[in-house]
Amino acid sequence: MDKTTYQGTNKMIIGIVFGVITFWLFAQAMVNIVPAAQEDLGVNLGTLNIAISLTSLFSGMFIVVAGGLADRVGRKKLTYVGLIFSVIGSLFLVLAQGSILLIIGRVLQGLSAACIMPATIAFDEGIF
Repeated sequence: MDKTTYQGTNKMIIGIVFGVITFWLFAQAMVNIVPAAQEDLGVNLGTLNIAISLTSLFSGMFIVVAGGLADRVGRKKLTYVGLIFSVIGSLFLVLAQGSILLIIGRVLQGLSAACIMPATIAFDEGIF
């Protein structure tokens, strides 16, 4: 059986870097805007703290599962799934008027990070 080796390009590396940065920019940036978000959304501080923690919790809970899934279905496919989760989660946060969409958006951002991180880190085998 002939095994072909994937050769990445600089464009792929830039895409990987931006994919990983999405977690830090969009998911972790909420920590810096707690007072404004609390006032704008009208949620109590406890709910907001839970929503902030959910992203890291779901990322940590599913990162190993997503890594195994990336090995089976393909790293590039799982990276796309993670980016789609990130966009949908961010859209939910933009549309949030209370705690429901806020929490769902944060959970989706955590799942996004769980999909993106192991899939993009494993790409280095074919790039370098």
